[in-house]
Amino acid sequence: MPKNTDLYDAMIELRKNKDINEKDKIDALDAILSVDLNEDGSDVDFREAIVNHKEVWEEFEDLMKDPWWTSGYFESKDFLNPEVDTKYDYSFEELQQTAAEERVKLGLAGVEPDVLITILKNNDKECRAYLATKIQVGTKTLGDVPGWNPENEDVLTSEALKNIKTEAVNVLLSKILSNKTIMAKPEMQDPQIFQDLQSGNLPKIKEAAKKIITASGYDLQGLTTDDIVNAFKKKEDLGENVIEQAEELNKEILKKANDVLLKVLSDDNLMATKPGLKDPKLYEDLNSGDKVKIQRAARIIADLAKPGDRQGLTVDNIVNAFTEGEDLAVEVTDKADERKKQRLDELCEAEFRRQLQLFESTLKDEDLLGKTDLLNQEDSKNFLRDLVNEDTPLLKEEDDKEYKERLLGLPEEKRQKIGEEVQQRLCERYLKAKLLKDGIADPTKFKDILKAKNKTEVIEKLKAGIDDHEDLIDHAVTEKNFAEFQVELVKNFIHQMGREPRPSEGDLENLKDLGQIDNLKDFQVKMAQILGTEKVDFIKDKDLPALQKEIRMQHFQLMIENSSRLGIKAHSELTQLFGTLPPAKQKEIVENPKIVSSIMNSPEKDVLKHYLGNVNVDELVKENARNDKFKKIENSAIAQALANYDPPFDLTSRQILEINGVIEDATRDDLTVERTYIDFIENIRNKLGIEKTNFYKAFNIVGNNFDPLTKSTADAIAKQHKNNEKLLEELDEPDGELNKKLVAALIRIEKEEEFSVADITHLKKVFDESKDIEEFFNEWKPKDRDLTDNDTLLKEALMKQLTPALFRAIKTEENQKAFSKAGPLDQAVIIQNTKPVLERLKKDNQTYLEFHTNLVDLGHLEESHSLALQGKPKSEILKKKEQYQDLNKECINIVRKLEDNLREIETHVLPELKSPPTDKKIKEQAEALNKELAAQKKLIEDGIVFYTALANKTAKKLQEIDEALSDKRQIYMPVGVKIYYQDRNKARNMQETVSDPNRIISDRPVPTHDVAIESKGSNDAVYKRVGKPGPNEVICFDITDKVTGRFRVGGTDDAPDIRDIPLDVKGRITYVPTSAPSSGTLQEGQIHKPNAGRIEIVFPKDKDGHLSPKMLEDKNIDTAMLAVMVELLKRLDNNNPPSKKDPIVITGKDPEKAKFVWAACIAYGISPDHIVSRVPGFNPNNELKKGVVAEGSFYNTVFKPKEDKFKTYVDDYKTKVQEKSVAEKETKAVDKKLEQTIQKKQYAEIREDGKKKEKQREQQTVQEEISPRVAGLTRGSSE
Repeated sequence: MPKNTDLYDAMIELRKNKDINEKDKIDALDAILSVDLNEDGSDVDFREAIVNHKEVWEEFEDLMKDPWWTSGYFESKDFLNPEVDTKYDYSFEELQQTAAEERVKLGLAGVEPDVLITILKNNDKECRAYLATKIQVGTKTLGDVPGWNPENEDVLTSEALKNIKTEAVNVLLSKILSNKTIMAKPEMQDPQIFQDLQSGNLPKIKEAAKKIITASGYDLQGLTTDDIVNAFKKKEDLGENVIEQAEELNKEILKKANDVLLKVLSDDNLMATKPGLKDPKLYEDLNSGDKVKIQRAARIIADLAKPGDRQGLTVDNIVNAFTEGEDLAVEVTDKADERKKQRLDELCEAEFRRQLQLFESTLKDEDLLGKTDLLNQEDSKNFLRDLVNEDTPLLKEEDDKEYKERLLGLPEEKRQKIGEEVQQRLCERYLKAKLLKDGIADPTKFKDILKAKNKTEVIEKLKAGIDDHEDLIDHAVTEKNFAEFQVELVKNFIHQMGREPRPSEGDLENLKDLGQIDNLKDFQVKMAQILGTEKVDFIKDKDLPALQKEIRMQHFQLMIENSSRLGIKAHSELTQLFGTLPPAKQKEIVENPKIVSSIMNSPEKDVLKHYLGNVNVDELVKENARNDKFKKIENSAIAQALANYDPPFDLTSRQILEINGVIEDATRDDLTVERTYIDFIENIRNKLGIEKTNFYKAFNIVGNNFDPLTKSTADAIAKQHKNNEKLLEELDEPDGELNKKLVAALIRIEKEEEFSVADITHLKKVFDESKDIEEFFNEWKPKDRDLTDNDTLLKEALMKQLTPALFRAIKTEENQKAFSKAGPLDQAVIIQNTKPVLERLKKDNQTYLEFHTNLVDLGHLEESHSLALQGKPKSEILKKKEQYQDLNKECINIVRKLEDNLREIETHVLPELKSPPTDKKIKEQAEALNKELAAQKKLIEDGIVFYTALANKTAKKLQEIDEALSDKRQIYMPVGVKIYYQDRNKARNMQETVSDPNRIISDRPVPTHDVAIESKGSNDAVYKRVGKPGPNEVICFDITDKVTGRFRVGGTDDAPDIRDIPLDVKGRITYVPTSAPSSGTLQEGQIHKPNAGRIEIVFPKDKDGHLSPKMLEDKNIDTAMLAVMVELLKRLDNNNPPSKKDPIVITGKDPEKAKFVWAACIAYGISPDHIVSRVPGFNPNNELKKGVVAEGSFYNTVFKPKEDKFKTYVDDYKTKVQEKSVAEKETKAVDKKLEQTIQKKQYAEIREDGKKKEKQREQQTVQEEISPRVAGLTRGSSE
């Protein structure tokens, strides 16, 4: 059977055979094409053409195999037969046509891309003609092949041309894929292109081919990429060679992508700083084999790669490189496994530390001191194990955050490191707590520790002073902290000062002296003297604040213990609040025992804030009010026991009466008798309704007996009850000698001795003969003997109980009682004695009430505005401040003096008399006197109201003055402007903004600037409005408006689909402060020297042409108006408006944008000669005509027609200028009146009287408590 078909198959496969030399392939085909089939004997020539290239055709199975049973085979029709049935076999003509097609395809590899494109462009005839000149056949061209005619299909059929064009596309693609320059282009780094070529999906193949051809940049001679790739009719049309090239290129990108991932995963710094790399799931996804998960993980990792490390790939390129698990390099998956384990270990340690932090933050020192066995271990790994596995878990473990097992499975070295760190910290805290609590009992060992000079000595001496803590001490003490343990011992010593039995004067003086020493050396000397050691050099500057705080706290607590009837526990809120006060306030308090007494007792919020400052005193108010109830109990020991009962409770007025009833009923009972005492306590308990067992224990009762361990409370109660016996009898006597209120006050205080009948009689005499509380205590002494220590203690206790207000109330009650009981002559004497007092008070009041008329105009201080202070010289403002401070102080002094007078008047009001039995004349005199007293009372009350209001107004004025001095002023914050601090470099990028609320100044619903205003005025003026930026920060004003732009969303070039779509238009103004200090002196009217600065303006951009020119112009006007407003307000604050001498200076490189700034200045009414441009290409003089703005100027042609766009800005500015002007006028009259008032002689007299009265108060043994009204005024306000 002839081998025509075999030859055909061989020719089809010839081009693909890589074992045959390309030239041999061409020669073999050229030989076939050279045979003229129209000549006689052409069949011989045809067979000869095959045989002559036997070495080529032998590569194809049995084509050239010579059968053994015949000879002349290759010259016979048995080999190749020209006369075959073409239905079943190929004729020589068809074989020659196939050779021509394959020859052309082979020839395409050697032609330039433009030739390939031309082939694709031409029709069949043109293509044959073109190929005839381009394809060499031997020494001739294709056009010289026998039978060649471009007009027909004798040599190249139409089908062959289609196949040739398909091959041309393949060759073109192959050439492009082989071009390294083209393949290096960014658009060719997308692995999806090469993956699509290998996909076997015709649409994807064609799309990928189009991208490749586009990337080549070749001249397509009028063809589109679609024209070219449409040569592919089926997926098999894509050449294997192209597929192989695509595969290799995809591998190259895949390798780069793997390298990128590996570089990121190998970067320890990135792993430590980038949150995206901290999730273990990221690494699980990488090794999941799931394409979606792999790509998601790859994106996170690739996004964190530095741009220079991405090897020319985009993040999408890298992500698209991975289509299956096998795409990831082994190095990447191994590194992912490593990082996963590392991250899980980190999370485990982090969760351990979180739980440890929670444990430590809630751990009380007393609980830590119970963990000696846990901490006192030599091996830190064992400590860590025991800490984690404690039977009663110290550290929690949440179900979804288990960590303990993994923690204990960490490498030994890691566990050792963690254990050492945690053990050291806890041992350090333990040891400090122990030293602070227990100290060192042995004085010699105590001093030995203080004398230690290094870590080794401190450890040695601590071990000698504290038994069974050797390992704990070794862990706790380090080279850095050894001196801190010596300091803790000093704190313990401070805590012990003055504790037993009562604080001594020496202890209090030592604490006071230490608390006032700020110099380290002097502190060391004094402390060493107190400690009885040579020196305490281990105390350093850093220790001084903490030690002084401990000293002040101890001093304060001792003062409370010295003063409180209820003990220090009853004042826990006060001691806690004291610890939060600033050091200066703490010093002020401990240096004045009278302040301590006030804050221990006052339930008035204003009074407490007067002494403590502007702190939250709500809980202290409650504590003092609660304590006041317990103080009303008629046995100081019972009051203390109840006030300190745990759990704490509050008393009702009814319970106080009932408990006092129990005490009074037991007046003559001996409470040292067990049964009597228990019954007594049971009666009190019944009134309170408290659980029996704990209540009994608090009162030293266990079961039905005294507590065998202690009777201290019971003994104290019995003692006070016995000492109060005569007072309780006096209280029960209807016609007793003493006023019941005075008796009650005496009963409630602690006494060391019994109060006798003689003591009561003597006290009655002293009280009656004393006109005020000061005289009463000055005359306080027992009858016929000098004061003993117990007498002094009793006097001090009564001074805390018997307040001036209570003394007056008792005195008034006694006076009225005496007047009512007196006869007509004695009543007349009392009336006559009261009249001089009234006249004195009238005269005293008249001084203040007459001066009132001079101050009426100052009652309108609210008309004096802070705006009037802006721009004033600092010296003038300071003078004004001094005047207002003085007036404020005198107003407060007058209020206090009038309050004193009011109280005195109230003590002299006579009781209402009835006639008969009262003498009619006496009754009329008494009523007349009361009428005059009432009139004076009304005048005083009116005066208090007036001076209180004036003090409040002066206080407000002082606030305004302080704001002016600190330059705390308004900032222009229109709607739609976001104002915030920003890093100087980030401000150049319009995409960068901030969301941190702490950095945003205002947010009401930059790239290199276009132009700038060289700003004048004070930097401080801007800083105080918006806060001071950091060293490398600027203040940004971002303008964002939503407008409608025109966008193409589809369609064709001939019929585009264009729609209106909302978009943000953004502009930015940045205030860039100068780093250079200002020079020169203050100009007249300035508070601050002008500083150079720059207001940089980034105008809105429209790079993509989505905005209409009108929209962009409107936004430019808005931006320019805001920028100029910022500058004008800055200048207005500092009183340096634009002028020829100090013009607004416009700088920059964009003349068109400079015109907007210049026109904005004109819009605000700034004279053209007060504006200077240093922008190349923009000369403001060209906008003027004869010195005024020209008709055709930018302002008149662009700005003026859109006045409605900027009118709000101009109106706002005019309003602010007007407000300042009006404020100055309104203030001027008030200031003048103030000046006149303080120069009056009467004002000086009042001031001197105020100083005298203040000095008298300071010298009083028992001071009048400051009223809530005066307390409020001294803090700056009062209702």
